[in-house]
Amino acid sequence: TKLPDSQTNMAPLNDTQTEIMTASDLSEVDVGIPPALSFSHIHMYTHSLLPLAEYKSLEQRCNDFADAATVALNYTPTQDGANVDKMQELWSSMDLSNYNDHAKSTSPAKPYISQGRDVVSQLICGLGFRISGVYDGADTTTMLVTSPDSTGVQFVVTAKKGVKEPTDGTLSPGKTTIGLDGKTKLEFKDEFVHFDVSQLDRFFSNHQNRPGISCLAFEVTSGDIQNIYTNYSTLHPKLLTPHGLVSYKDGAGSITRVLEVYAYYKGDKKVSDADEGTVLRFVEKKLSHVSAKKSCKLPGLVDVDAVYDGTSFPAYMDHWVSNVVSRTGFLDTLEDTLGFTPKVDFNAGVVAAGEAQIESTVTGNTAAPVDTGGGDKIALQDQS
Repeated sequence: TKLPDSQTNMAPLNDTQTEIMTASDLSEVDVGIPPALSFSHIHMYTHSLLPLAEYKSLEQRCNDFADAATVALNYTPTQDGANVDKMQELWSSMDLSNYNDHAKSTSPAKPYISQGRDVVSQLICGLGFRISGVYDGADTTTMLVTSPDSTGVQFVVTAKKGVKEPTDGTLSPGKTTIGLDGKTKLEFKDEFVHFDVSQLDRFFSNHQNRPGISCLAFEVTSGDIQNIYTNYSTLHPKLLTPHGLVSYKDGAGSITRVLEVYAYYKGDKKVSDADEGTVLRFVEKKLSHVSAKKSCKLPGLVDVDAVYDGTSFPAYMDHWVSNVVSRTGFLDTLEDTLGFTPKVDFNAGVVAAGEAQIESTVTGNTAAPVDTGGGDKIALQDQS
């Protein structure tokens, strides 16, 4: 599968609005009013990704399988269960001559082993999701995986490139320089900081070299992302990443600002250092033109065709779970910076923990009520 002729014409602005505030600065800054936020995406780092063509061939085999199951087994996605043995037999009997190597080699495993699997392939086969966006960076490759509704769940998966491969002209021109205080500069090999190889190195060094979810990302739907930056600078400066708030401008004049902060402290809030293993990301896009695009707003991603098999359902973000060192400290940080407030508390016993209890709190912003007009199922409709 060939990438679009132009990877992207978006580049960092000269004025990145990234700065380091001193202690004297903090006393003069007012706390900003948190903007409205919605779930955007989660960013996962893994050790390797296959070429896009391999995943697209697997998607095609899954689509062909769904068509065959509908005809041969009269299968519909809304029926209660399916004959797994017959499904496996049908999958194994498919003509593989039109598929790439990865699609040919994918077969039911007995017994199934969950470790060491390709997360993108699992999302494609298990949930019927498809790759709808890609990024080809200086040292990294990224896939955006979504459900049939592109405004729903968005999984961004990035890995280092194993070897330097020839490109088709879509490679990011790369290298970003961010001025901090007029003297100090941060340099990144990639055009987009959030796809730079240094971010993967940071994550893996803090997680025993294990792949996982590196970032929870929100979209700023109204208000000003600068207020979030002000709140962190004023109240939790230790959680600011070195690059902080970065602005990107595309060829049409639209500006996207991306703020990244560390999610947690290593111990007590404000006293201990930041835990650099997990990042919160905020994305704000100011359009200079009318755009119908509703998919992930993360700069650098380029749309690719995604054909779904007709058996998968739209999926949407409901909640994110964080296992933290200090529950109250994290709650206080979110309230200080984002205006999130606790909604409900509950305790859950854990069998493996003996007498121990897990104390949990649901926190979030205060969303405006949705008028369903009497339609009970309106909240579950495809929102694209």
